[in-house]
Amino acid sequence: MLGTNQYDLTWEHFKQLHADKRIVFENLCRSLFRRELCADGVILHSDPNHPGVEVAPVLSRDGKSLISFQAKYFHDRIDYDQIKDSANTAIRHYTGVLNTIYLYCNKDITETSDSYKNIKTILNGAGIDVILVTGQEILDCAAEYPTVLSCYFGLDFLDEDWFQRNLQISLADLGNRYNSLFNINTEAQRELSIFLREDAGIEAINGKKKDLLSEIKNIRWRCDGEYKKIISSLSNMVSNIPDITAATIYDALRWEDDFRKHGQTIFNKLQVKRDELYAKIEASQKRDSNYEKLRDRAFLVEQLIALPDYLGFQKKELKYITNRVMLVMGEMGTGKSQLLATSAKRVLENARPALLLLGQTYISDEKIEIQIMNGLEGLSTGQSLESLLAVLDEKTYLAEGDAVIFIDAINESRNREIWKNGINRLIVEIQKYKHIRLVISLRSGFEELTLSEKVLSDRKNGLIAEIVHNGLNNDSPTNIYEFLSNCGIPFSPEYYLQTEMTNPLFLTWFCQTYTGEEQGLTDLIGRIIEKADREGSKEAGFNEAVGMLRELLYNLIDIEEEKTITKSVLLNLPVWNMYGVTKKIAYIKAVERAGVLTSYVRKQAEIFYIGYNLLEDYLKASRIIDREQDKEKVREYCTTRLLGIDEQGKVTNYGNESICAMLFSLYAMKFGEECIDIVDCIKNKWDKNGIINQYIRMFTWRSSYIKFDDFLKLIDKYSVHPKQVWDVFIENATKENSELNAIGLTNLLSRYEINLRDYLWTIEINDLNEEDRIISLAYFIEAGNKFEGLSENKAFLLLILFSWMLSSSNRILRDRISKSMVEIMKFHFGLCKKLLENFKSVNDPYIIQRMFGTVFGAVMKRTAEFRKEFAELAEWIYNEIFNQEYVYPDILLRDYARLIIERFLWEYSEDAKIFDISRVRPPYKSVVIPKVEEVDYGDEKFDQPGVWKLLFSMKFDFPVKGVGLYGDFGRYTFQSAVSDFKDVDVANVYYYALRYILEDLGYCSKYFGEYDSHKAGFDRHHVKRVERIGKKYQWIAMYNILARLSDVYRVKGWDWNDKTGYVYEGPWEPYVRDFDPTLNIRIRPIKNKLRIELPKYGNESFLDFGAAVSDVEDWIISDDKMFQDFPNRLIHKDETGAEWVSLYLYQENKLQPPNEEMPVIGFPVGEQHIWSIASMYIVADKMDKLTEEELISSGFIQSQSSNTRDCYSLFSREYAWSPGYNAEFAISEDDDNRVPINAVPASINVLWEEEYDASQKETTSFMIPAGNIIQAMALYEKSVDGIYYCDEEIAAFDLSVMGNEHSELLIRRDILNQYIEKTNVKIFWTVAGEKQYFLGDHNQKWQRREGYFVYESNGINGHIRIVDNI
Repeated sequence: MLGTNQYDLTWEHFKQLHADKRIVFENLCRSLFRRELCADGVILHSDPNHPGVEVAPVLSRDGKSLISFQAKYFHDRIDYDQIKDSANTAIRHYTGVLNTIYLYCNKDITETSDSYKNIKTILNGAGIDVILVTGQEILDCAAEYPTVLSCYFGLDFLDEDWFQRNLQISLADLGNRYNSLFNINTEAQRELSIFLREDAGIEAINGKKKDLLSEIKNIRWRCDGEYKKIISSLSNMVSNIPDITAATIYDALRWEDDFRKHGQTIFNKLQVKRDELYAKIEASQKRDSNYEKLRDRAFLVEQLIALPDYLGFQKKELKYITNRVMLVMGEMGTGKSQLLATSAKRVLENARPALLLLGQTYISDEKIEIQIMNGLEGLSTGQSLESLLAVLDEKTYLAEGDAVIFIDAINESRNREIWKNGINRLIVEIQKYKHIRLVISLRSGFEELTLSEKVLSDRKNGLIAEIVHNGLNNDSPTNIYEFLSNCGIPFSPEYYLQTEMTNPLFLTWFCQTYTGEEQGLTDLIGRIIEKADREGSKEAGFNEAVGMLRELLYNLIDIEEEKTITKSVLLNLPVWNMYGVTKKIAYIKAVERAGVLTSYVRKQAEIFYIGYNLLEDYLKASRIIDREQDKEKVREYCTTRLLGIDEQGKVTNYGNESICAMLFSLYAMKFGEECIDIVDCIKNKWDKNGIINQYIRMFTWRSSYIKFDDFLKLIDKYSVHPKQVWDVFIENATKENSELNAIGLTNLLSRYEINLRDYLWTIEINDLNEEDRIISLAYFIEAGNKFEGLSENKAFLLLILFSWMLSSSNRILRDRISKSMVEIMKFHFGLCKKLLENFKSVNDPYIIQRMFGTVFGAVMKRTAEFRKEFAELAEWIYNEIFNQEYVYPDILLRDYARLIIERFLWEYSEDAKIFDISRVRPPYKSVVIPKVEEVDYGDEKFDQPGVWKLLFSMKFDFPVKGVGLYGDFGRYTFQSAVSDFKDVDVANVYYYALRYILEDLGYCSKYFGEYDSHKAGFDRHHVKRVERIGKKYQWIAMYNILARLSDVYRVKGWDWNDKTGYVYEGPWEPYVRDFDPTLNIRIRPIKNKLRIELPKYGNESFLDFGAAVSDVEDWIISDDKMFQDFPNRLIHKDETGAEWVSLYLYQENKLQPPNEEMPVIGFPVGEQHIWSIASMYIVADKMDKLTEEELISSGFIQSQSSNTRDCYSLFSREYAWSPGYNAEFAISEDDDNRVPINAVPASINVLWEEEYDASQKETTSFMIPAGNIIQAMALYEKSVDGIYYCDEEIAAFDLSVMGNEHSELLIRRDILNQYIEKTNVKIFWTVAGEKQYFLGDHNQKWQRREGYFVYESNGINGHIRIVDNI
């Protein structure tokens, strides 16, 4: 209950309290009007000069009339003329709309007054009633609402200026913890915006609907008519869901259930359909023509069934929406203060009240409520927290939002115990109000020291929301890159891999002290202290640094446990006289600006403290080292004082773990030995492990001070979890002076057999994702971002680290890391050979195979000729792989290695003498697969976790002994590939493969049983993106065995009558390739690099819906601009005037009935399509002249099954030169004799499916020129796939690659003319198109057109004509 001493309910007090009385009075009346007279949920809309009334008419509480109000505040007498003017204005605008006006006035208006009666008569005459609420009646109404009393009649008037003043004080007190320029959007900020119900958070929630509609759109383009009606219905359901606002945010929680409910019939049918499809898949053969269609259809149905998931919320999101209290956790220096400060500033800027309270300013043992009120400027003595909260609630009641109280760093209060009960009471008080939210930040690990059991319990049970702020740890390197770039600092890998670099304050200090040399934390802190001392000395009148700052900070540390560091205490320290500094204030201010010291004001006294937790820990540890000097004394101090380990081995001083870890590190650096053995006497394993974990983390910045062997002894002694070990190696990977860098990682991992390494290393890295810095760094590089000035040594170290990550059975991670490696090596091509040499003895074929793939990718994408390096690489590969008795038995590695040498010979044919090319090309020689014992793998002894799953997956659909009928991998992948070879003993291959996996590779339940048993989840092709380790071994076995089979057996021909088959030539036939190292879909061209405007066709071409049959029949045979545009449609001009010729185009214009659901089959009645395809062909035969008439009589269009050549078996940059290209694009004699005119498409549709390359979400597809054009004109690609150059200028490209919505392959006209002249070929286009009018179901009326256009020196000649429908 609000105490009577907290308000004065009189108009005289109101007059004295408020400066702008009219506006405040209007807000008071608005609050009372809404509370007492309006229907629930009404939102009041008003403009500054609203006509006659304060708000637009709204529904009354009884729902029977429309009401508004007028607020009139008068200082002296009542101005009836003003009231009358407002009444007349209201009549002009609201007659017939408004029923009642409530007239609020601070003066008592009597209804018997003639002036009032006149006003009432005027309003009544217009059908508007008027009701008075004046003087004492207003005060009586206000008395019913404590928030109104506090806000308008309280002890203080808290306006926007008051909130801003207090915010600025807090921001100043934060010192270097707040940087107004550091406004990078972190994951924590994005999450907090939902809790605060800011525009960004509301937009993120509404984005779920947008994402769902986008997915529905994507699905629709891939499906046929059977599902279009379903998709249309689902799309309409989602489109009809209204966007939420901050006021309606709870409606979003019903989205998923409502969508499932409204679409229940559809989803039930889809589930039945899914089961039917899987039954058909189970019953079909992989070679069956419908097999892939069934799988694609099943995946489509799965996608449709999963659509409601898009509208669901994660548990943490639900907490953000439903709770009004939030904890922001995070390690020291991650930017929690910055987050709360910028959030408070933003809330105020959006006209909502906010308070930013700083934990370090609460230094007494008084109740939190008292300290909060004492710490706020501009409050009257006696003002209570309850009254303050009431004001906050009232102000946000009208602002349509919530007020927010931010309390930062409660762990930094001198007496942390005050928060345990204080937060309980604060939460209880806040929960009395509907419009106040509370955000509290504290350092991770201090929960039990600052939070009560009640709060901890509520947090655990989801009654308090929580964000873990990892600084920039969860965000792209782009943020750090931009920050460093703004400071003129080049971005190097170790900057991002270093944990502290995700700390905003550390990042700022790094930029201030950057020297260009590798530096650790202690070096940086030393420079910060020196820099601050120089600046302080300069301000104090010295020409040189006096060197006193470290001693000053030590003094503060020595006395802070005993007394508060007030300004008086600070100025009276003996260190000032010791160094002869008299201008103390000037020195202190400079040190504050540097962020080393920070201060705040409490009870008119300025309090100082060290401004950064990490700096404070360092100084405390350093002080101990310097003070104690003798190492035994340091150890004793750490044991008895810092940790307080008693005789029972119990830690009694909690909260000093980070200082202790820092001390251990400084001890080792000074004395050359470790002192971590101090913890050996600690009995509680959690206490002990907590200190050890902190200690191990220190090696990420002190790695230069420890030897590799010593580190291994430490982690072995204390059984450090592998993940912590790998974190140290990963963060130090690119540090040239560290023994714990990538070379050290190689020394460690190379010691293991493949199975033990996969157990210790691969299982841990499998779970890495973009939230891990090494992965976000890799993906940053994959996207084409490069490090300016990256040294060869650092590039090599990074490549070593990435190479070890190729052991991963996480296919997305492995494939995207591979693309990152290509992006590095294309600039540092000389490292390719060095990298392969470094890994030549590694016993994991999965790594070696992919490394050769990445090197081939670098060969094809290298940024310079690198001839010397290329020659050395090719020669090394020839000698190491092919010039051996047995060629490495991996069918993919051989392919990559061969392509590297073939490419070298294609570029430098004069060096062919270096190689015996016959040894480079298959067949090769390898160890023949032996006949092995038939083992009953279905025996119960194999029923072990992991092993059983592997055996089930590997089971062939063949008379062999194993688990189940057959496994998908065994039947559809492995057996299918083996069956492409003639006369193979399939059963023996099965038994040998399992023996190889279990014995040679060492797969066992001991290492992988638990992990593999929990791997699940398929993509559209039933491929697990994070696969079992056992699945990795299955792939290794398959590629090994296929290589050895290809050396001995012939490949089956497509003709079933072929009894001999043919010699294996490469993995394009039979197709076993899995990954295209030359393709990178994430590197896109610069926007607007080259603009081509395509013609647009509007609705004027179409009939009205419901047209008569006769009109439809006339329409389909009538001409259309799309067809009239030919042949001009085949030539384009860019903005420079250069001409471009179309090699292939597809265009479509269609009109769909509005709000018409798609039928299950076909298209809705009235839908109309106009489309055309134009495809260029190159005549291979020598001809003097080619005419349109010859083409018509040849029936060429009818003889073609496709308008272009689709190819999915070749790598993106393999066209026009490789053995695979020559084999795939060879024209058989049958094809030559098929039609009178021998011509080939001038375009190729490059396809690479996501089934094989997990770095892409969907099949990649774009058009490129035919290989003979690429060859003849020496066209080449650069960074972006699909854009071809000639003499460094763009020569050909697919418009879709440039970001155009439509695909069209273009070649520069001068290049095409040169090609024709050089090769003496003839060029023509086929054009086909239709006009279609759909009548529902399968029915339509349509008319086909066909035409030929011949490219001649003087132009393009030809026509399109109506032909018989086919």
